[in-house]
Amino acid sequence: MPEIFFGIHGIRGKTVTEIGCETALAVGRAFACALGKNKETKILIAWDTRPSSEALAASAAAGICSAGANAVMLGVLPTPALTYLVKSRKADGGIMITASNMTSDYTGIKLFGKDGMRLECREEDAIGYLASHPEEMELSAEACRGHILSDKNAEWDYIRKLIRSANKYGDCDLTGMKLAVDCGNGAAYSTAEKFFSALGASVYLLNAKPDGEAINRGCGSSHTEGLAAFVREKKCHAGVAFDGDGDRCIAVDENGAVVDGDKIIAVLADKLAECNALTGNGFVSTIMCNLGLCIFAEKRGLFLARAKVGDRYITEKLMLEGFILGGEQNGAVHFIEDMPSADGQLTAARLLGIVAERKKPLSEVASLVERCPQVMASVRIPPRAREVWKNDDVINETVERLTKMIGNGARLLVRESGSDPIIRIMAEGKNFDEINKALLEMADVIRLRTAHYADTAENKPEGKETD
Repeated sequence: MPEIFFGIHGIRGKTVTEIGCETALAVGRAFACALGKNKETKILIAWDTRPSSEALAASAAAGICSAGANAVMLGVLPTPALTYLVKSRKADGGIMITASNMTSDYTGIKLFGKDGMRLECREEDAIGYLASHPEEMELSAEACRGHILSDKNAEWDYIRKLIRSANKYGDCDLTGMKLAVDCGNGAAYSTAEKFFSALGASVYLLNAKPDGEAINRGCGSSHTEGLAAFVREKKCHAGVAFDGDGDRCIAVDENGAVVDGDKIIAVLADKLAECNALTGNGFVSTIMCNLGLCIFAEKRGLFLARAKVGDRYITEKLMLEGFILGGEQNGAVHFIEDMPSADGQLTAARLLGIVAERKKPLSEVASLVERCPQVMASVRIPPRAREVWKNDDVINETVERLTKMIGNGARLLVRESGSDPIIRIMAEGKNFDEINKALLEMADVIRLRTAHYADTAENKPEGKETD
């Protein structure tokens, strides 16, 4: 068994060639062992619609049972449904088989604790080590007595929870609203129409094929062009799009303009502040949020706490600051009092509830944030350059020089991806030409300064390890 590593999104990779049934079985077994490997241990498993998901879920269940614990199969459900049910069912943990917003060529595994939240990094590392070294799990034939169970009420229990949460700050009555819903051919395909219809909306359901071959492919929260065109054609009041596992929501207004996570968070924060329900008078976003969101917070007298990119870091910052609202530009919005993880459908319902309550078009409601020019680039680096690029004097000096060049209030952010050997660059400010020039120069410098790591790897003598 090759080494199994958890990244910012759990375990993720190419289907079969990088992550297959053997990996899922090993992770299920290691997770059960870490939780206590006894007949009282109960782990819930859900999965998205991609073709590989069901086999991986079955393999994870087999691994759990081989350690003497019980696996409860929930079926195809959004990630937030799993996290809610883990907590409400008082399970010991949860496994979600998903690669989130990636296409069906990829798959992944996410682990959650009994509180429905992502495990801490040290816990994931320990499980990854156990999964990679099965000889250390001390299993026996007598221990292989776990059971595979099913939960037939999971979907409707989740939908009922969504309805309660949507109405938490007043009636979420969407009666008369023509709503286009793009499920991205993912896990929300079955729940979305039931949920939004229950709130009174007239729902046009798009990209709701459960075969999973087309999951996230040209649709969903990462590709809203088709949704925008549909909204304009059918004269809908709004459209909402989810990713493959249903934890992200990106909206489009009545004109087809994108309403991203930054704008959604601003609308929600404004509403909660109006209700005196915004705990701590602040909210959480990430280091990648648009400058326009910062300006909004300053104007409203709200505190904006910034976290590193990733759901785990948003949750950690929410807990640390005592806030109830946080999220990312990609539409992953957290309501920590209601759901242990980000929930795209709840995000959409609360946004649309505000639109209905104020009797104003979404374009006007979402105008709280005026986006500043923001450009991004991704530079793939040799794997050997991971982390060590941060110590390169030329790269650091370039960041400092370009930051000064683009002026006060502007930002140049350089960070490494948590899951791939990729450096993300973001430049933001009021002058597009200046920030775009800075971005391109920064990308060129990183490519040049990391290229020699590939040469080192290619010229390494056979049979020897180099530092």
